[in-house]
Amino acid sequence: MLRRTFSFEGKRYDVRAETEEELAVKIALKKRDLEEGHVLVTKNMLVSDWFKTFMTSYKQNTISKETYDDYLYRWEAKIEPYIGRMRVKDVRQIHCQKIVSDMSGHSKDYIEKVANTLFQVFQRAKKNHLIHDNPAEDLELPAAENGIRRAITEYEREIALKVANTHRAGLWIKTILYCGLR
Repeated sequence: MLRRTFSFEGKRYDVRAETEEELAVKIALKKRDLEEGHVLVTKNMLVSDWFKTFMTSYKQNTISKETYDDYLYRWEAKIEPYIGRMRVKDVRQIHCQKIVSDMSGHSKDYIEKVANTLFQVFQRAKKNHLIHDNPAEDLELPAAENGIRRAITEYEREIALKVANTHRAGLWIKTILYCGLR
């Protein structure tokens, strides 16, 4: 059995074959797949690579563009900085717990969406036999920020109406105030 390793964009890849000719072909095919952006599902793949595969395979054609963009935002803002460069099989519940624990102060809805995104990504990895257990199961969600919206005070209302008389957007200000819009 012949074996050769090569590097591509800072990652090492190991290729094995029976003959030199077969080895050369396998290396060429692997390099082509990497250059064209094809991600091979393997037990050693990074979480960032798995997330891309997850999104294109399971979400791209099943959810709206807005929801798809929300997944990407949650990934880029909250998940990728913590575990994006880890291998899928190396992620433990403590890593996922750290992500949601550091979200203390965000809205309950947003924290739940990030936790749900983590759960879905790792549940699909489990179903694809990349991991045995879902590390995003049974996460303890932190206290959420409640009550950040409030009605304006009478003083704020008076000031807004005074400004509305001279400001170019005064009609909009009055519409917002009189219709109870936020």
